[in-house]
Amino acid sequence: SLGRKYVRISLGGVRDEAAARMWFDAGVSRLIIGTLALEAPEEFSRICRLFPGRIGVSLDAADGRLKTRGWVKDAGLMVEDVVPGLADAGAAFLIYTDITRDGMQSGVNLPMLEKLARESPVPVIAAGGIGDGRGVAAAFMLGAVGVQLGTRFLVAKECGVHQNYKNKVLKANDIATMSTGKRLGHPVRSIKNPYTKEYFKLEYSNISDEELEAYGRGALYRAAVEGDEKTGCFLAGQIAGMVNKEQTAKEIIEEIFTQAEDVLKGATKWVK
Repeated sequence: SLGRKYVRISLGGVRDEAAARMWFDAGVSRLIIGTLALEAPEEFSRICRLFPGRIGVSLDAADGRLKTRGWVKDAGLMVEDVVPGLADAGAAFLIYTDITRDGMQSGVNLPMLEKLARESPVPVIAAGGIGDGRGVAAAFMLGAVGVQLGTRFLVAKECGVHQNYKNKVLKANDIATMSTGKRLGHPVRSIKNPYTKEYFKLEYSNISDEELEAYGRGALYRAAVEGDEKTGCFLAGQIAGMVNKEQTAKEIIEEIFTQAEDVLKGATKWVK
């Protein structure tokens, strides 16, 4: 099946050769590099040559302008400016995130996905807002060769987050989440609770950025580790409203790709 054939373990946040070797030795299949590829292209190319076919690039952009260092720094480049060079440097694939949309986990930027898949000389992976086989099928139909999922795996039995976190995802509906963090350049989406509502108010108040950062410090830990439903930040995408059962990672993958195969096989019935 699609799932059994193509599931790979990938990891991001790598910025040097030593880290790359460590993770490959640990069994990771592919690495995803962002900042290094844009700020140190020669070093990126060298690492790609050391590990051919195993290094991809994460392109994070707002209105087409690329961002680095956790979406804080403007790279001064547009997406279309860098894709050919990244391919020449040895990038095996691209993952595109539109910070104004996917950065808040509110859905894939479909026009950009189609454009990148059509114009990129290397494969493109769709990210953001995908939670079941229908989303996977849609991404494939637009030219993606793979998908990146997050929220769906929060409720995997192997996931170590607090059970309260999983329960919040399982109980979520289509309006259960809200976006915050735009003011500090780190837009995220999380499940509504007293903490997120208060953060949203503070974000548009007169408090300083330092005070706002202090208010947010430790909130994810309180959610993921302590399960604090009042002062924790329960990050999740809008697709949380589509997640309704706790499964093993294997069951999630098999269910998603079985559904994707069924959708793709049946798609022609609408054009006959």
